[in-house]
Amino acid sequence: MTNKKLELKRLLLFLLFAFGIAWIPAIILNAAVGYENWFSGPYMILGLPLLYAPALANIITRKLTKEGWENSLFHFNFKGHFKYYVLAVLIPFLQGLLSNITMTLVYGHWDFQEMLERQTVPEYIGSVLLMFAMGPLFAWNTFGEEFGWRAYMNQKMEPLLGTA
Repeated sequence: MTNKKLELKRLLLFLLFAFGIAWIPAIILNAAVGYENWFSGPYMILGLPLLYAPALANIITRKLTKEGWENSLFHFNFKGHFKYYVLAVLIPFLQGLLSNITMTLVYGHWDFQEMLERQTVPEYIGSVLLMFAMGPLFAWNTFGEEFGWRAYMNQKMEPLLGTA
């Protein structure tokens, strides 16, 4: 089997698992509790594992096709790239800070007195630290999508379609 045919076979198997793992429980939930209800209340917790369907499909496909984990992109590469990891943490914080400064300059006045009336300095610092603490938690919610679609599907599509 040529490399392109093998990659296509692996890609189709991955897509079958990714959509099957996500859609079968979603169809069951829709039939059992209704579309509107399972996005709120106690049923939402049943839908959260569906976020990890692409990651699970990645793992199953690699096991079934005996592909291995060498090119899974499931590792850090700090050597020579540490600055990008630091920037990935700092840029969202700086973007939020610049956005707040811009909004204050355009729509309000540059005065921290009103903010300090609602929050003390330690409470404000706590809010900033909370933003940093929540980042890894929100990142965990997106892990399934990234480890599935980006770390597997994109690698399989590149030999088939090339890169733009």
